[in-house]
Amino acid sequence: MNNYQLYEEIGHGKFSKVYKGRKKFTIQFVAVKSIEKCRRDRVMTEVGILSNLQHENVLEFVHWYETRNHLWVIFEYCAGGDLLRLLKQDGRLPEERVRVFGQQICAGLLHVHSRGVIFADLKPANILFTEEEVLKLSDFGCSVRLEEAKEARPARRGAPQYMAPELFSEGGTVSFASDLWSLGCLLQELFSGSPPFSSPNSQQLQILILTEAAPSLPTASTEFQDLVGQLLRKRLPRLTWPVLRCHRWWRQVVGADADVQVLQREPPLKSFRTA
Repeated sequence: MNNYQLYEEIGHGKFSKVYKGRKKFTIQFVAVKSIEKCRRDRVMTEVGILSNLQHENVLEFVHWYETRNHLWVIFEYCAGGDLLRLLKQDGRLPEERVRVFGQQICAGLLHVHSRGVIFADLKPANILFTEEEVLKLSDFGCSVRLEEAKEARPARRGAPQYMAPELFSEGGTVSFASDLWSLGCLLQELFSGSPPFSSPNSQQLQILILTEAAPSLPTASTEFQDLVGQLLRKRLPRLTWPVLRCHRWWRQVVGADADVQVLQREPPLKSFRTA
């Protein structure tokens, strides 16, 4: 850690703190996360996953260090903050802005899935953005490799408001499909200002997710309503990547005869499972 100068705290969690930092003898600013050693296994999982991801819309991993009392993980610095803070300030976003943001979120998530990784914690607080409006998926502490998903502990399923219905059943496991459910929750929250299912009571929240339809979006375009509705389908199979990439809601931007260009940078999805 002698290579970095630490500045103010820019975030914190139950077991961690995040500082703005700078690599010494340069003007390269970074985010420095200090984590208690009791979280070592989770940190090493995140480091292992992030070191194999490289995409404009995924937070860049720089390095990690271990000292006597803490683990330190160095990431690229995103001066804009996260989408949760943006929503708290602005309330909700216009549909066109949701589409722009959604393209970048989908591009990052598609890259993650194409590398055989389930994100498992997609929510506004885990999407950072730069001053140039580039969105970055961050916090892969709940993520799991596809081949290890069945052994993942229940605690590694993400925030309850964004959990797919199948994760509430005994033996339910995270999957690409559960990530896409979370994507539907996220897109609806960006548009409406709140997640589709919310309750301070965990049991009531579970009932809502399992039995109730998501609130309607009467002011949204029919294309957006259709996309979110397919992502929030309670029973599997849910909307898959090949269908998502070609959905007509994106085509309102890129043209009637084109897929979403930003989603075409990854290899064909037939090379791995989608559920």
